[in-house]
Amino acid sequence: MTSDFKRKSSTFKKLFYILRESLCLHTINKNRVLFYSFDGMYNDNPKYISEELHAQRPEVEIVWVHSSKCHDKLPDYVNCVESKTSAYYKAIFSANVVVDNYTGLRAGFSSKINLLRRLICVLYSRRFKGQYNISTWHGTPLKHLDLDQPGINRKRIKYYSGSDYFIAGCEHTKKALISGFSLNVPFKLYGTPRNDILFRMDIDTKKIKKKLSLPCNQKIVLFAPTFRENVEMSGVSQMSSLNFAKLIESLKMKFGGLWCFVVRVHHSVMQKINTAELIQKYRGVQIVDGNIGDDMAEYLACTDVLITDYSGSLFDFALTKRPCFLYAPDREQYEKVERGFYMDYDALPFPKSYTAEELVKNIASFDEIRYGQKVEKFLEDIGNAEDGHASKRVVHDILRFLDTCMK
Repeated sequence: MTSDFKRKSSTFKKLFYILRESLCLHTINKNRVLFYSFDGMYNDNPKYISEELHAQRPEVEIVWVHSSKCHDKLPDYVNCVESKTSAYYKAIFSANVVVDNYTGLRAGFSSKINLLRRLICVLYSRRFKGQYNISTWHGTPLKHLDLDQPGINRKRIKYYSGSDYFIAGCEHTKKALISGFSLNVPFKLYGTPRNDILFRMDIDTKKIKKKLSLPCNQKIVLFAPTFRENVEMSGVSQMSSLNFAKLIESLKMKFGGLWCFVVRVHHSVMQKINTAELIQKYRGVQIVDGNIGDDMAEYLACTDVLITDYSGSLFDFALTKRPCFLYAPDREQYEKVERGFYMDYDALPFPKSYTAEELVKNIASFDEIRYGQKVEKFLEDIGNAEDGHASKRVVHDILRFLDTCMK
C-alpha cells in the first residue's frame, strides 16, 4: 500500500468521523471539559488551564486528547481519548466546554473534494450551540502566520473557527492572528496561561530540572532554534558552527557559575546532532537533550540564558528579563523567502548575532541594565497583558458557563 494511498485513506476516515459525529444528536455532558494541545500532547496553554480548573473544582470531568506524540505523564484525574479516532470525535461533540490551542480548520477551494472539505469544516467548526469553545493559540508570533506567508493566495484558503473567543498575551498577537487567519472572532487580552509559571515566585526549579534530567547545580543556557523545512538549518548547522568551549567560557566570565548547554530542537533534528561527538570534542562541557519534556514553559522557567533565532519563545522569555541572545545566520533567507516577520527584526531588544564569533562577543559585552530597559520598552510597545493570572481568567469563564450557561 503506497504512502499516498494511506494518507488519502486516513483523510477520508477522518472526514467520515467528523461528518458522522457532527450530524448525530449528542447529549451535552454539562460537567465535561475537553482539552486539546498540539495534536495530542500534554502541554502549552491548555495544560495550565486544565490544572487550574482541577485545583478550583476537582469534581469537573477533564478529558484530554492524547496521541503517541505525548511523552509527559497525564494526571490520574484526567480521562483520555486518542486523537482522531471515533471516540475523540464523540468526546469533542459531547463536551460542554472545549479548549484548544489552534485556530480551527483550514479548507481550500480548488476542487470538488475541497468543496466537500469546506462543508465538513463548517459542520465541525461550529460544533453545537450548547458548547463553549475557547482557543488559546500557542504563542506570540514573530514570523508570519499562515495566510501572511510569502506565496500564499489568500483568496483560495479559508479558516473555519468554532471558537467563542480567542485569548492573547498582547495586542501584537491579537493583530497577527486576525491577519494570519483572517479571523472574525472576539479576543480577550487575558495573558498566556503557559507563561503563568514564569511569574510564580514559589516555583521549584530544582524539581523541574530533576523531571527534565537537567543538572540542579548548574546554570542553564537553552538553545531553541525555529524548526524549518530545511532540517540542517533547524539546529544542525548552527550546532556545528558553535565553539562550545568559547561559548561556555564567555558565559562563565560574564555571569559566573557552572553552565550546562541544553539543546531543544525538533525530534527529527535531534537525531542528526551527534552530542556524543561534541562532548568528546569539548571535554568538560555538558550538552543535554532538551526534548525530554513536552512543555517548553517548564524549560524556560529554569533557563538562565536563552539562545534562539525567530522562535516565539523570545517573547515568553522576555517576561523574565533574563538574557536572550539571537543567533540567526540565515536571517536574509528566512525573512525574505521563507516566512517574513511581523516586526522589524533589528528593533528587537535582544543582542543579535549572525556568526558564532559574534554570539560569543555579544555575551561578553552584555549590559544588563541597558538590556532590561530595552525589554521593558519592547513589552510596552507590543501591548503586553501578561501578569501571571491568565489561567485563572479563563477558568473563571469556564466555571461561569458550567454554572449559568452564560458566555
